[in-house]
Amino acid sequence: MYNRGDDAWIVADCGVVEFLYRTLNTEDEDDSLSGVMEWGAAGPRFLTEAEERRIKASGQDPWPDDTE
Repeated sequence: MYNRGDDAWIVADCGVVEFLYRTLNTEDEDDSLSGVMEWGAAGPRFLTEAEERRIKASGQDPWPDDTE
């Protein structure tokens, strides 16, 4: 991945899925994706646009704030 701050490329020691898992669960100490709001989220997840629309149509918030 490209690190804009250092103007350099970084090679992760794992595959994409493991990299994302580590990043979203704050297991990587190098802060590879600084500024990502999902850092340390209890249950990071992916929603398709269709699923997000379905949840909104049911009157629920598809992205509830878990920090409260």
